[in-house]
Amino acid sequence: EKLTEIRHRLVAESWYVNLDSEKQAIIISMAYQLGITGLFKFKNMIKALKAKDYKMAQIEALDSRWAKQTKSRAKKHANILGGGTIKHQYPDIQGD
Repeated sequence: EKLTEIRHRLVAESWYVNLDSEKQAIIISMAYQLGITGLFKFKNMIKALKAKDYKMAQIEALDSRWAKQTKSRAKKHANILGGGTIKHQYPDIQGD
């Protein structure tokens, strides 16, 4: 149910809809961990995603208390926002 609510809130955001599926998955994961309100506090990251400046989005994601508290996850997630792939960052995950 929480994922349904998160997706419902995010599809109303043009910056989210315009992301590729891997970046969308990372945003959903962040929202699940932080809550949608917590995710929306990443104003500079979202601004960079809107501008399609993915390297800046990566930097902004890491410039946060979240990144300090969950270092490994944040680094992997930020790398995907910066242009990496889920398969490369999470090789044990089975994909399509």
